[in-house]
Amino acid sequence: MPTRVRENFFGNWRNKGVALFFAVTIWFVAYQSETQSEAIPVRLVLVPRPEGQLIIRQECFDSRQELVPFDRTVILSVTGPRKQIEKLRGEGNIRDVRFPVDAGVDPESRRKKVELTGAAFSIIPPGVTVTTITPEAIFLTFDTAEARDFPVEPIYQLLPEGMETESAKIEPSSVPLSGPKTILKEVRVMAEARLGWDERFEGDVPLKLRFPDTLDEALVNNTVHFLGPTRVRLSVRLRARSPVKTKWVANQVACLGGEAGVVRDGDDVEVWLSLPRA
Repeated sequence: MPTRVRENFFGNWRNKGVALFFAVTIWFVAYQSETQSEAIPVRLVLVPRPEGQLIIRQECFDSRQELVPFDRTVILSVTGPRKQIEKLRGEGNIRDVRFPVDAGVDPESRRKKVELTGAAFSIIPPGVTVTTITPEAIFLTFDTAEARDFPVEPIYQLLPEGMETESAKIEPSSVPLSGPKTILKEVRVMAEARLGWDERFEGDVPLKLRFPDTLDEALVNNTVHFLGPTRVRLSVRLRARSPVKTKWVANQVACLGGEAGVVRDGDDVEVWLSLPRA
């Protein structure tokens, strides 16, 4: 009995080994060919065309069909052989996909609607089908790129009470900026200095952009760039203000039917009054 059992287990081991090899191979091929579905996230890198165009706003519809900022992430729902899907999944890192778009606007709109299709994604391997794309479309706003010099304007913090500044000397007096043309129209370049009680301030100060509240801060920061220095040398003298309350004097004189004015000559201040004759 033990001999027969041994023959059943170990007899014809070559044939059994070959059969096992083919069984494993067939199973592996069938496993790799099994159809699988997956959601693959990719990061869209929009490339505006022609050169000289900028994308200043990217939007898409959310689940409530409201336009919201587009964060450049696209979800591709795909189906295909397991081997191809695993290759597409990679190591789990989000891939960057270049996506050229032609500048323009849709009729009766300030935006351009760009529909996303599977043909635009070259990373999809043969045999894999894109079933859905989220979002299905994005809405882009374009502007013309521009670069020009901007004068640097001084702005002061902690100006002591009773003191005022003379004309500031700024080096360089202007710096170049690049960005969308319509946004640059609203931007000013400021050199911010923190003053004290010294008669003179001199030092390197940072440059800041100032713009109306109607402009989105993130949009300005993402699209407007310094092409030159971001710091300047600023020097300015401080002096005491005139002790004469000229506005109060003028109001009092006006009540008497007269006129008042101030003439400033350097550090000298001359107040003139003109009263009606009795």
